[in-house]
Amino acid sequence: MKKKDIKVGQIVAWIDPASESSGMFTVIKKYAEHVLLKNSASEIEAPYHELQFLEDTYCCPSCGNIDIEEQGWFYVNSPNTAINDMVEESPIWCSMCDFTLSSSTNCDEFLKIKMQ
Repeated sequence: MKKKDIKVGQIVAWIDPASESSGMFTVIKKYAEHVLLKNSASEIEAPYHELQFLEDTYCCPSCGNIDIEEQGWFYVNSPNTAINDMVEESPIWCSMCDFTLSSSTNCDEFLKIKMQ
């Protein structure tokens, strides 16, 4: 995400590299290389390059958690452990709900439905 694209008051998704505070946040303040983010659970600074647009981020359609998992295939003996193919029609697992879902939705759609 580019610095100029981010506005104070905008809701963005942030994937915490330490896997402690990932979620949807409101941008509170912009700095030279970081932004101050806030949601109901925390307030944190994050680098611009770690932010994602809501329409580009998938979440649990039940609770909005962005820490969801889907099955995928990867080469076990390769030094590169990146997923090379998703399993067709695999369920989505939400770590917050601890529930298996039939599909995910993007965060933008989740918020639109939640606001209705």
